[in-house]
Amino acid sequence: MDDKGLFYQLEPNVILATGPAKGKKKNKVRITVGLFSNATGTDKQKPLLIARAAKLRCFGKDFNPNFYITHRHNTTVGVTSMVFAVWLTDFECSMTRQK
Repeated sequence: MDDKGLFYQLEPNVILATGPAKGKKKNKVRITVGLFSNATGTDKQKPLLIARAAKLRCFGKDFNPNFYITHRHNTTVGVTSMVFAVWLTDFECSMTRQK
């Protein structure tokens, strides 16, 4: 397992045309993405997406994101012990089904 924070609204520090960007506050809105695989890469799990919102508006009303990703939410937008424990329980159940 590896998790990475993604600051998807952060602007670059340097602009090619004018040099360093000054006078703006950095937007630090982020999500955390966890990726899982075994050592050989043959068994890959769905990515874990941790965001601040419980229901992501970007997917619309009719789309179910849990088909493609595992979505969790908390205020720190990080992998907390509770988030990891729930994911680990789900992973153990899926491994039990696969035998």
